Amino acid sequence: MRQFLVGLDMDQFGTVRSNLLAMEPLPSLNKVYAAILREERPQSLTRDGEQVHGGSISVGNEPI
Repeated sequence: MRQFLVGLDMDQFGTVRSNLLAMEPLPSLNKVYAAILREERPQSLTRDGEQVHGGSISVGNEPI
């Protein structure tokens, strides 16, 4: 589990990675997976300058 966590991308998962590695004992695979998904969901809503707000997409300051 530790090797998996250390292999996570620091830019994308640095905070959750550090929090999980600080736990003693290390959490189960299910708990790690759930934490990574929670961290990933908000990031997947914002990609390539596009932001999703309540089902609408905006680029920059102009809604599409």
